[in-house]
Amino acid sequence: MLRVALRFWDYRVIEAEGRDDSIAIACEQSPAALLMDTSLYFERNMQDLTLLREKEPLKQLPIILMSGFAQTNYYQTAMDHGATAMLVKPVDLDLLENYLKLFVEKREN
Repeated sequence: MLRVALRFWDYRVIEAEGRDDSIAIACEQSPAALLMDTSLYFERNMQDLTLLREKEPLKQLPIILMSGFAQTNYYQTAMDHGATAMLVKPVDLDLLENYLKLFVEKREN
């Protein structure tokens, strides 16, 4: 569903599996934004986010986390590790579209 919405909004979708694949693809492809679908292993996802932010080409990349964790402490932890925004699943597609427009436009200017 998410992939369909992104393509409908005219975004090119590149999918990656796992930490190493995500970092390599993001560094090679220079995406306008990165959507990170977090799992039950939230702390591991935060480690992955930190690793993404350590790479020079990704330091300013907008990273939007999508998580099933709605508690404020999870949101704050994600922001502390470098997330640009965090959406709670099920993802509000209107909000996602607004975030993408905001972050991609800001990055392009």
